[in-house]
Amino acid sequence: MSGYQVVTRVETPNHRPKFVGFHPQYVNPTTPNPAWARPLLKQKVAFVKTIFSYSSKSSIGEQVSLWIVPSFFRRGLVNKSILLFLFTTSVLAQPSTTYQPRKSQVDTKHISVNLKFDWSGKLAYGTVAIMFLPVERIDTLRLDAVQMDIETITLADGTSLRYSYNRQQTQDNLRIALGRTYQAGEQTTVSIRYRTQWVNGTDPANIGGSTGKGIRFFEPSSTEPNRRRQIWSMGEGERNRFWVPCFDAPGDLRTTEFTATVDKPLFIVANGKLVSTRVRSAAITLLGQTRDAQYVDQYLNYLKDRSDCVFNSAAIALGRSKSPATFDTLIRLKDKPSWKNQSLISSLNGLKELGDKRAVDFALSYVNAAKLPHWTLATPVWDHRLAAVETLRTLGASEKGYPVVLAAFHRAVQENNTNDIFYHLLQLTLLADSRGQTIFDQLKQTYKNDANALSAVTALESQFAERINTKETGQK
Repeated sequence: MSGYQVVTRVETPNHRPKFVGFHPQYVNPTTPNPAWARPLLKQKVAFVKTIFSYSSKSSIGEQVSLWIVPSFFRRGLVNKSILLFLFTTSVLAQPSTTYQPRKSQVDTKHISVNLKFDWSGKLAYGTVAIMFLPVERIDTLRLDAVQMDIETITLADGTSLRYSYNRQQTQDNLRIALGRTYQAGEQTTVSIRYRTQWVNGTDPANIGGSTGKGIRFFEPSSTEPNRRRQIWSMGEGERNRFWVPCFDAPGDLRTTEFTATVDKPLFIVANGKLVSTRVRSAAITLLGQTRDAQYVDQYLNYLKDRSDCVFNSAAIALGRSKSPATFDTLIRLKDKPSWKNQSLISSLNGLKELGDKRAVDFALSYVNAAKLPHWTLATPVWDHRLAAVETLRTLGASEKGYPVVLAAFHRAVQENNTNDIFYHLLQLTLLADSRGQTIFDQLKQTYKNDANALSAVTALESQFAERINTKETGQK
């Protein structure tokens, strides 16, 4: 296969990354105290340092693009067709949570994945080499792998190994007989040649895919006419087993290497180094909770920040100040160049908090603006269309957005596009216009024999009813 080959190496520390100088009170204080926030506005925190490299096997003049993205914002990011690999090997520590690691018989040191892709079959095929140290005497290696065709399993010297495999969504379902007993600390490598069979199709319960299971193949549709042909995987936090055999637990830290061969003109995106702005963002959010207009000048200053996270927090805080003079500023935010229209989302978020009715027409113009660049993730944090309907609802103008969303919903029904049907159902849920109940009744009848889809409809209907009730009681 002609195309690109990219190798990325990801090095993780021997401990879980954590926030530095970040106390729970900064995140969710009982009583907002600006004094907590001020020292953090200039603080930068390094999270995970990732070392990456690449080698191109394409002809002279062709180029491989590597995009450096935060490890917790892993999505397709380049302006052409995309191929994105994600293999979550660690979880950011939250101040108030405790991770209980899954017990393993081995300490995985390194995983090397080498894959190609079958677009028509929506599957991946290739090899994974797993280097590990037993932590106890073992003669069998237990791994996680869901619905795969296992072709061969060998040691590093080529010796074939016997194995048993049940293909189910259970832990330790791939058991490899190592041929002898290995002592604790005796390093070895096992190589598995395999082909995935799990198709990560539309899951109505999760618009972004089957809850991150396996590799997702995306193509354009009427709702997403500009959607780039792309392949990606998420894997958080125990779902990598759907596309690569491994000990699938976030507590098992190891280095990871990817080699991928893809057809032109696809590009490959890899993760890189991040110095976080999360602490500054949280500090601005804290100041915004005071709803005190005396901090407006600070918010305006942070609208110049290069970080989308800081920029968005400043826009929301500016809206919460309720200063009428900020309306024009928030409208103009949409014009700031940003990735996937994050500035537009920040503009809508700020206007929602401001509550100025003049923003209704502005928000309405973006309810069905599918041709504008946006992230393919159904949440207002990432999609300007969802942020727009949230803004309309908050401004008491759901009735204006309803006909626009309804028309898009009917187009999706005509095309029998399940992903788009549930996307617009989510929009109707967020709008909370009572006329939307007829759509829920229609879909419950349509999916009466599909338990998974029916469950998703009823779950959204419950949220819809809750929002309707919230509107009627006058709450936001």
